[in-house]
Amino acid sequence: MEISDAIKKAIEGGYKPKEYFERNYFIVKKDAHTKSIGANMTESEILLDPQFWICLSKAMGWKGEPISDCKCIPGCKNDWQYHWHRFIDFLAEEKTAEDYFRELNL
Repeated sequence: MEISDAIKKAIEGGYKPKEYFERNYFIVKKDAHTKSIGANMTESEILLDPQFWICLSKAMGWKGEPISDCKCIPGCKNDWQYHWHRFIDFLAEEKTAEDYFRELNL
């Protein structure tokens, strides 16, 4: 899966960043240097937005069941916070956001 697929899934789950509410639409930019017209957000801004993860969780059906093999967070559950923390840990290991979403089964 690509980042754009995850963003589409989050939109299916109800994701609407503040730019959407201000202008009733938004444009996803690959980076801050990409030129576009209208309300826009970079992929980085979206991936750091808790609402993105909450809505992605809803679309993915992550219901908060306990994860038995989780070693990072005691008592962790399959929910938006777990996946967001895994994403941040992934980046801290000097891996890319693109690689994280390729490994995420959607």
